[in-house]
Amino acid sequence: MSKNKFGTAIITLKDILSYEFLIPTYQRPYVWDDEQIKSLLDDFHLSFTNNAHENYYIGTIITKEENTSNKIELVDGQQRFTTLWLIAYCFKRLNVSTRLIDFLKVEGQMKLSFEIRNEVEKYLSYLLENSSENIENVYPEVNRQEFVKHIAKAVSTIESYLRVISDQAGFGDFIFENVHLVKNSTPDHVDLNKIFTTINSSGIQLEQTDIIKSKLLNHLGNEKVIYSKLWEVCENMFSYFEKNVRDSFGGEISKYLDLTKWGEFRMETFHIHAENKEEQTSSKGFSISDIINNRTIGSTVGEEADDTDNLKSDEIYCRSVISFPQLLIHTYRIHLAKEHKADFEGTFHANRIIEIFAPLINGEKEEIKRFLELLWDVRQVFDLHIIKWVTDLSTKQESLELVNFNKNSNDYYSKTNYAVDELHQLQSMLYFTGDYLRQYWLTPYLNYLLEHKTQYEKAKALLRLEEIDNQLSLTRYKNKDASFALLTQDIDSQIEYELYLYESNGVRFQHYWFQKLEYILWKNWKNREDEKFKRYRISSKNSVEHLNPQTPKPGASKLNEELLNAFGNLVLLSVTQNSEYSNKYIHVKQAEFKSKNNYDTLKSKLFFDELNDDTDSGAHITSHGEQMIEEIKKHYDKTGKI
Repeated sequence: MSKNKFGTAIITLKDILSYEFLIPTYQRPYVWDDEQIKSLLDDFHLSFTNNAHENYYIGTIITKEENTSNKIELVDGQQRFTTLWLIAYCFKRLNVSTRLIDFLKVEGQMKLSFEIRNEVEKYLSYLLENSSENIENVYPEVNRQEFVKHIAKAVSTIESYLRVISDQAGFGDFIFENVHLVKNSTPDHVDLNKIFTTINSSGIQLEQTDIIKSKLLNHLGNEKVIYSKLWEVCENMFSYFEKNVRDSFGGEISKYLDLTKWGEFRMETFHIHAENKEEQTSSKGFSISDIINNRTIGSTVGEEADDTDNLKSDEIYCRSVISFPQLLIHTYRIHLAKEHKADFEGTFHANRIIEIFAPLINGEKEEIKRFLELLWDVRQVFDLHIIKWVTDLSTKQESLELVNFNKNSNDYYSKTNYAVDELHQLQSMLYFTGDYLRQYWLTPYLNYLLEHKTQYEKAKALLRLEEIDNQLSLTRYKNKDASFALLTQDIDSQIEYELYLYESNGVRFQHYWFQKLEYILWKNWKNREDEKFKRYRISSKNSVEHLNPQTPKPGASKLNEELLNAFGNLVLLSVTQNSEYSNKYIHVKQAEFKSKNNYDTLKSKLFFDELNDDTDSGAHITSHGEQMIEEIKKHYDKTGKI
């Protein structure tokens, strides 16, 4: 490579075994959360199961290299690269025979080093030297050191994910040999701080969805402007539908529409004939530059809302549980079913969205209009009936909420969070246990909401979502195939879940069953005035914990492995909760559980309520497990058809 030019290479982890990587001072600490880590692992595993020999590309890293050294400075890409190292470490912890473990060290030294944050490097070294110990015991002061908390949580998340993978060695080798990165190497004598700042403060980039928008609108001639504004309303997933409508079409639109209720897209409502006169004589297509500079194509339909209009709504900051490309794909699948067409081929992935939409891009004008109008409907029911992340402005904390929209006689919109109910808890359970990048349950559920948009009944919507969940959980079909089938028909049960739950799978139990049980227990809880119950919400949990510990109290007999790893002796906890439980004796855990202001899990509450000083541990585990499995069975048996 010339010393004055950038160099680019496509690499695998296998290709960079001999290099050490330095995380420079200007890089922020490791901050990836459960959702980002699980999304990456889901992508890896989906690619591995579909074709273990196919290459998978995960993005770009930027490096600074010296020809005389094997040490590489990581200018950009630290979060993803550190996650790859942690994945390799978790394979080592699980004693999986895979070459991915070779990625951890270079000539006996840890592959990652840090210019600052010595506590992070020290913690990672501890992990390597103590990989056989319980993670909470490896480095006891982890909870007191801010920069290592995220790494500790990441290890627990990755380890829990890998435990339920059947072919762990094959999966590790796939990551080692088939996961590719694009490595861009900087020239000599460049200002790395300036490069890093430029990378992280650059403007809006062209997205694949912008290209799709351009190609679809090119078919629409004189109607392209109004449909462009429709697209704009739907694509901002960090705001509410009603605000997007007012921002795109102007605040005056509130006089003609009640945006708190479903309303079909009617062109005359948006004054297309009056507002688009200048465009009537033009049938030229849209270019990509038109899409980027959307005032050029949209200003004739509705000026951006006045600043005063922004004061007419009690805004709450929100974040969608899916991205706009994901919403487009869910909508397209519903569209295909309505057009009596088969589902698209290949995987459900936002990175493939141009390929997925190719048939529609090359389709007829009227079908494109039907799709775009369906997108409007889907986005509207999505905002009305699907959970979203809402930020509490006082605490800056996010929580999943169903939001209630109201409009008064002065066209003032207010938003309040609904009280937590069954739909809220069930959607939360599905979100946390599903594939973060796909959320397959949304395809059939959004379709149901569309079919009942003018006659929505919460009880029936809950029943339908329970049916969707139950059927997806018991099928051997791939989630993509099953979720598309549910658009038009019910699917048969194929998995004997009772037999599975009576097995002694220990930490390999699928997390779904613990979270589903929490939903069932919450729905049927008797003492609903219990203050701790009122505060309980289904949340992200990634760590299976033994209630009766694996190491018995001195003088006590050790439980046999079958009882120890039975469903009745296990709960699913967050990483923080798991570290609190650690390997403490059962009555210590019971006392600490009762002293808390909240319930870690409802299953734990029932387990500890049944525990006395003279309780026989084996009989208690068996009885509790049978009760919990019976609760799940009753739920499946009760869920009927609408």
